[in-house]
Amino acid sequence: MNLSTNSIGEVKSDDTTKTIAALTITTENNNLEDARAHRGAIRGDTILFGYSYTADWALAKYTTENNYNFFTRRSYDGGHTWTGTQNLTNYLPEAAVDIKEPRIVGAPSSTSACDPVNAPEGVNCQDPNAFILAWGSVKNTYAHIEAGAELDVFVTKTKDGGRTYEPLKLVSANVDVPLDPEGEPDFESQLTMKPNGDNLYTVWMETSTDAAGNEDTVVRYRAEADLDDAGAPTTILADGTAIYNLTRPITVDQGSVSGIVVSTTTATGTEYTYPMQQFSYNVTGLEVGSTISVTINFGGTLPEDAVLLKVNADGSTVEVESADWELIGDNLVQVSITDGGYLDEDGAKDGAIIDPVTVGVPVATVEPTPVSTSSSGGSLGLIELLFGFFGLGVLARKRVRVTRK
Repeated sequence: MNLSTNSIGEVKSDDTTKTIAALTITTENNNLEDARAHRGAIRGDTILFGYSYTADWALAKYTTENNYNFFTRRSYDGGHTWTGTQNLTNYLPEAAVDIKEPRIVGAPSSTSACDPVNAPEGVNCQDPNAFILAWGSVKNTYAHIEAGAELDVFVTKTKDGGRTYEPLKLVSANVDVPLDPEGEPDFESQLTMKPNGDNLYTVWMETSTDAAGNEDTVVRYRAEADLDDAGAPTTILADGTAIYNLTRPITVDQGSVSGIVVSTTTATGTEYTYPMQQFSYNVTGLEVGSTISVTINFGGTLPEDAVLLKVNADGSTVEVESADWELIGDNLVQVSITDGGYLDEDGAKDGAIIDPVTVGVPVATVEPTPVSTSSSGGSLGLIELLFGFFGLGVLARKRVRVTRK
């Protein structure tokens, strides 16, 4: 099967348009795309498969107009059906970065100390859904002129078979600016973890140059607790808009993310306040009409009463239905979006999704509670008014109610 072609979306054995047989296409079907450094791990019926990929090898090799990213494809039924491709790195050609030497490592087998009855989630028991994914990076150059410099090594982890991933970490140590070609080259990582998916450990190669110009390559080691957050470097434009350049605050379970722009909100409605930034992004390479899972990192804790909003071009908003999104961390939102659905800006089933999204907090509304004017002989009404005057009567208080759909 040709699992590393990006021209095939979701593949199901009972789908006549995307059968397993469709994955038997050869390179001659598309001699521009290139996949290399194939990796994979199998745990039970779960298969996680990955590779470095470019849609045009000539542009990626001899120009900087295209590049290699790390793509994965998954199966949860032993290879009978496969998800669409997922671009884990999403480096744009403008970043001039290629991905090389990716890694996929499943959790090791349970040890003899595993107690599957009383402590099935203990550190000694294998979690078949836990995988480590890592990759090296290299400066994308004109290959016929010079070789690209080794950059940094990155790592992430999944505990649900690749449906979602933990925040990206740097394997490389002592890095001030990720992907800096002037930094020490890091490459060739090897990784492992505890059977339950905890406590990642890694070794990798690093080359340094001393004051005399002598190069020395050493093997370095780090544990998960020592890893640095890879962050999300940004470029601030003249109008204040921030563009994420390298690491991505948005990940998808299939397709490729591009055109990410983060800015202050363009929403104009007065029924919400807008405490967080607005994200605009595109997802392409999807099966027409498919539904994807999008994880958005807002970079800060979301307010307790927050709702997720789609922002229309005219500044109006559409509240995302509660069944379509959930908060999976203090600053992480996961939302389901269907190609051509109400959250897809162009509304067309075209294998692409456009989604400007932000967070809103419904504006509190003040509703006075009517004071009863009924009385028996007028005495009860007078007592109510006196209580209200001295601030003692609950009937004359105003209550604040937060309204949300």
